Amino acid sequence: MREKDLRGIWYESDLFNAFRGTDWMPDPCRSYDMKEMDFGGCRCQAFALTGDASTADPVCHKSEHRYAIDAFLAGEAPGTGPVERGSGTTQDKQI
Repeated sequence: MREKDLRGIWYESDLFNAFRGTDWMPDPCRSYDMKEMDFGGCRCQAFALTGDASTADPVCHKSEHRYAIDAFLAGEAPGTGPVERGSGTTQDKQI
């Protein structure tokens, strides 16, 4: 942001341009018939949950990393078992 404005970053950045279109997509995204609509999902979610921005978005039911989302939705921290939920404070704890 100090060297380029937001428009320049968005359109001229090698990283942003790497994920434009569908050529970058691995399977299952590449063979998905709706790829032109969702473009592989969210790169930020993929990176945050897998450490690799080029993997299928873990929210997608076809992603090999979907287990992380399913565990979260079930109230579990991936790999640690169920989480006992309190009132949304620091009282939440692993059980």
